[in-house]
Amino acid sequence: MDLEADGLRRFAGIVRGNLDTAMIFDVDVLLRGAYAKTEIFNLPENLEPNVWIYLGNIGIVPVFAEIKFDLKLLAQAEARSDINFRFGYRQQASAEFGIRYERPDVTFVRDIRFAPTQVEPFTANITGELSLKLKLEPSLSFLVYGLEGVKASLAPSGGVVFEAGLNKPLTGRLEADVSLELSPSGPALAWLNPQPVSSLKLWEDQWHLFPNEPALAFLTQPSDVTAQVGDSVRLSASVNRTQDVSYQWYHDGVPLPFETRPNLILLNVNRYHAGDYFVRLKAGAESKDSDVARLTVNSVSTGSIPAGMALIPAGPFQMGDFSFFLDLDDERPVHTVNVIAFYMDRTEVTKAFWDEVYQWAIQNGYQFDNRGEGKAANHPVHSVNWYDVVKWCNARSQKEGRTPAYYTSTAQMTVYRTGQVNLQNDWVKWNAGYRLPTEAEWEKAARGGADGRRFPWSDGDTITHSRANYYSDSDYTYDVSSTRGFHPSYKTGGSPYTSPVGSFAANGYGLYDMAGNVWEWCWDWYSGSYYSNSPGTDPRGPGSGSNRVLRGGGWGGYAIDCRTASRIRETLGLRSSNLGFRSVLPPGQ
Repeated sequence: MDLEADGLRRFAGIVRGNLDTAMIFDVDVLLRGAYAKTEIFNLPENLEPNVWIYLGNIGIVPVFAEIKFDLKLLAQAEARSDINFRFGYRQQASAEFGIRYERPDVTFVRDIRFAPTQVEPFTANITGELSLKLKLEPSLSFLVYGLEGVKASLAPSGGVVFEAGLNKPLTGRLEADVSLELSPSGPALAWLNPQPVSSLKLWEDQWHLFPNEPALAFLTQPSDVTAQVGDSVRLSASVNRTQDVSYQWYHDGVPLPFETRPNLILLNVNRYHAGDYFVRLKAGAESKDSDVARLTVNSVSTGSIPAGMALIPAGPFQMGDFSFFLDLDDERPVHTVNVIAFYMDRTEVTKAFWDEVYQWAIQNGYQFDNRGEGKAANHPVHSVNWYDVVKWCNARSQKEGRTPAYYTSTAQMTVYRTGQVNLQNDWVKWNAGYRLPTEAEWEKAARGGADGRRFPWSDGDTITHSRANYYSDSDYTYDVSSTRGFHPSYKTGGSPYTSPVGSFAANGYGLYDMAGNVWEWCWDWYSGSYYSNSPGTDPRGPGSGSNRVLRGGGWGGYAIDCRTASRIRETLGLRSSNLGFRSVLPPGQ
């Protein structure tokens, strides 16, 4: 290969990684509070009923019976707390291998990245228990005297016990027993205070007045809901237990992964959420299903399509590389993804449109890292980083009187206008304002309704300069362009070699330049293994990362980069003449 003619400037292998680690501490604490057992009430000795009965003689020995009655009220209280917590530093490791190659003003990285491993820095679990037991204890003694030196005690006794406490239901039971005791007796032995020499439990039993735990039952149950596409829906249930109850939600008879809480919250619903829902409770051997609640999802009227945008219809598509044998693991496995309807800019954001919103933004409290550049007013804006384009989307929303999409925290109170903030998924109002497309939204839009194709057109799996603005190279068998290198029509006036937006035919959804011209920023954090566990409906990417995804290829990219499934990642602060973007708008806006 003629490297000079080919324009290759630098080629290097990449091996790098990092490891952050620190000690984690585990602490277990058992706090056992007050414990008391108190005799609250007992009959005074002089008030205890005492009855003697003469039973007759055995020979010359008289036999008497003594009957005694006593009444006691006992109280027992106990408090306990268990605490377990884990704290320290986070541990994280990552590694990547690959190649890096450069052309004039263009840098590409094709590599394999291992997902980082992480230990959560802090968890805590606190449990407590407070109980109070009251016992009313009457007793009856039947003592027989007569045989010199022996006393027989037939002692039936009983009690009523009530018990309650923190996190404990009220319980009650009756207790009864009858025992026989034999002990030395007689005036000569009285001073020894003799103890029983034999004791026999004749009978004992207890009866529960009400059980320790009530039968598992629902207090409230999920009810039918009617929602619009894009709404958030909450289904809930409550039960008569506070501990040791597990929950599992079902949709059309299929258990929903990770939905094991009393409340089921469905965000951004679409027609695939419609159906029957119920929750199954389990407590020990008990199991109980709630009533079935039906969720009905009505379509949102899209109304008139905003100027310069195209409607991308709701529905499923196949996401990923379709066995084109490129061995790019981060594009596999191919998986079915459902997305709701949305609008997307027909073209990449132009320099002229960027400037219009940019000027309004800086006069209304916005700050950007880069002013933005473009070869001409009708060429795509470039040299803007991820932070810039996200803030620009917010400014575009506010300029048009719409609710912004991006905020600086989960509370979604402060609009993101300044600085470099690593926004998280739950900081976004997904049903409001302009925003960057998710990877799934971008790929569905790029396919134009035709699954299983290599490029954004449906009449073939090859590419030429008549289709897109890219760097043609004969190394790729599906690059059949009659001209090679940079696009001959746009390699003028010095780099960058962008083309006016809309210079090539639109795809099936009426979108231009979904292959080539400039790479386009997406919302998602990059993960090479994300497709293996991506949600099937409206995936929004991993919860964290160090790079964001770009899609579509650019004027300096090869045919391999212009494929619809192709995905690369870059740091959020990167600016390049090969990077631009387009925005999306939720339905009903």
